[in-house]
Amino acid sequence: VLVWIQDNVGWGLGLGIPTVAMFLSVIAFVGGFQLYRHLVPAGSPFTRLIQVGVAAFRKRKLRMVSDPSLLYFNDEIDAPISLGGKLTHTKHMSFLDKAAIVTEEDNLKPGQIPNHWRLSTVHRVEELKSVIRMGPIGASGILLITAYAQQGTFSLQQAKTMNRHLTNSFQIPAGSMSVFTTVAMLTTII
Repeated sequence: VLVWIQDNVGWGLGLGIPTVAMFLSVIAFVGGFQLYRHLVPAGSPFTRLIQVGVAAFRKRKLRMVSDPSLLYFNDEIDAPISLGGKLTHTKHMSFLDKAAIVTEEDNLKPGQIPNHWRLSTVHRVEELKSVIRMGPIGASGILLITAYAQQGTFSLQQAKTMNRHLTNSFQIPAGSMSVFTTVAMLTTII
């Protein structure tokens, strides 16, 4: 619609409408600031993920415990990184659970914070499992991103050479042709 307005009405209105919409979105963003969740920084999440991987690798030769309640849980350590809840233990990718097995080498005393490069909580292990489970979603997006990158090439010049008339009086603007690529991508993903 904006491309049609730019081609048939004028560039002032065609660029003014998105400018007003952007201005309103900035006002909504700033106005809703009090509704956002505010978390105190609790370290890098990537560091936590790497720590779980390192701890699991160091304990790779250990036998898995049969009872998940024997794994290391610590709600105080996990409180800054979770909002009112903790991730529950899952059975898949159990090789990562070895990072939460308490051994004599950990020298864990009551009330002491462990070395996270050697011992991780179940919550942190489940964080890494969740990230790994999201891998296929990210991998499937590669095709979409590749197709979307094509739109920025010569698609506008190609559209200008096409017969874009739907009727004798209505012609699809060349700048709107990218909508068909997006619709095609969305329908083939579903």
